[in-house]
Amino acid sequence: MERNADRIPKPGEIYRHFKNRLYQVIGVARHSETGEKMVVYQALYGDFGLYVRPLEMFISPVDREKYPQAAQKYRFERVQPAKTDTETQSVEEENFRESPNPDLIRFLEAEEMDEKLEALAKLEKTATQADLNGLAAALDTDLGTGGIREQIENVRRLLGIQARYDGSRLRER
Repeated sequence: MERNADRIPKPGEIYRHFKNRLYQVIGVARHSETGEKMVVYQALYGDFGLYVRPLEMFISPVDREKYPQAAQKYRFERVQPAKTDTETQSVEEENFRESPNPDLIRFLEAEEMDEKLEALAKLEKTATQADLNGLAAALDTDLGTGGIREQIENVRRLLGIQARYDGSRLRER
């Protein structure tokens, strides 16, 4: 029997949702308020949207009462990319070769504020808009409509607010 620990998604892995859409895992992050582990993942179709879902929900079995006809056992199941001729590869298959930005992963996995700020400084040099969309989803915030530098600065401000809030909360106890 497969254990849940064996099903923890890793950055770059591709998963098929039971409704037959493909997604690439960006990373596993922690909710800033609850500490709950969240999976950050990106659609490999349409507008390539970024999503966040609680880890336990991501690795859970399909609800058979609600979806009795689902072909998969789990809500998301890992898939291996098909090997086909380069000229006939779909957009989804081309995305299998891309790996998430390691600076983004470092930021998402950082637990201490100094680690986050250090990772953010590196991310500022390498970030794409897709990286920032994933970051906004992981932080459950809107980074604004400015350029990459402005959005990174908005993350710095958010981290500063969180640090002040966490500090004052600790002093109240």
